[in-house]
Amino acid sequence: IGLGNRGSGNVWEDFVSTQDDVRLVAACDCFASRRTAFAAKVDGFYGGRYCEPMADWRDVLARRDVDGVVISTPDHWHVPGSIMACQAGKDVYVEKPMSHNIWEGRKMIEAARKYGRHMQVGLNNRSATNVREAMAFLHGGGGMSDDFPLPYSYTPARTLRYPDGPDEVHRNALAKNEL
Repeated sequence: IGLGNRGSGNVWEDFVSTQDDVRLVAACDCFASRRTAFAAKVDGFYGGRYCEPMADWRDVLARRDVDGVVISTPDHWHVPGSIMACQAGKDVYVEKPMSHNIWEGRKMIEAARKYGRHMQVGLNNRSATNVREAMAFLHGGGGMSDDFPLPYSYTPARTLRYPDGPDEVHRNALAKNEL
C-alpha cells in the first residue's frame, strides 16, 4: 500500500524478489501509473497475471487472499492504515515513522495485540553497515571532531524547501555548505 520510492523499492527487494514463500496479489497506490507499472513488474517476475492494481487500500484489506500488507504511504496514513489492517486480520510491515506521537504508537500496538496480528516497523537504517560501524566507533570511545562531523540531515540540500525561508541554523549550515 503506497508505491512511491520506499514502497516499490522495499517491497520488490525485500518481499518479491528474495522470498519464495511470498506472492504479491495487489499493487495499491492512488496514482494509476505507479500501481499499473508495479503490478506489471510483479506479473513479469512471476510469469503470469497475479498482481491486481488497486486504487483504494480498503479494497486490499477486504481481500481474503491477503495475509499481510506493507504500508509505505505518506506518514500521516501509517497509523490509520496499520490499525485498519489489524482490524481486517492482516499482519503489518509499516515504514518509519511508525507514528507522530506516543499515543498513536500505543494505539497501533493495542490494535496488533487485540486482533492477534504481527506488526513490524521499518527501522532498517539501524542495520545498515555504515550505521553499525558508526555505533561501534562511538561505543569504542570515539567522538565528534572536525574530522568526524555530526551529520545534520539525510536530505540533500537541493531538495530542501523552506516555506518562510531558512531559519538562522539552516542559513548558517547552508553558508558553510553543511546541508
